[in-house]
Amino acid sequence: MSRSARKPEPGVTEQGFGTGLRAQLALKREGEGEPAPELLLEPGAVAADGDELRMLRSDLESALAREHALRAELELGGNLAPDLSALEQRLSETQTLERALGERERRLTEELNAFEARQ
Repeated sequence: MSRSARKPEPGVTEQGFGTGLRAQLALKREGEGEPAPELLLEPGAVAADGDELRMLRSDLESALAREHALRAELELGGNLAPDLSALEQRLSETQTLERALGERERRLTEELNAFEARQ
């Protein structure tokens, strides 16, 4: 029988290359039914203290609330065209006043020229 074909006897510690690999694989196979716990932090990361964690959580919750409010506002008012009638009315009034001021300036210039011509 070859050396690699032998099964290790119970209680005997393996030695040599790959020592313990069979035991690790056996444990892994036995635990396949259980999901592996996920790491919450990167390896080497420092966990935040309680106060900092509460502050971060409250910032996250307020940002989420703002996002929900903005999404609701967008859904409600985003489809409606803005009411431009008031702005169009003011534009029309401004243009009328501009024409009237232009006409008055033209008359005053004519009167000034006529006055200077008489002098």
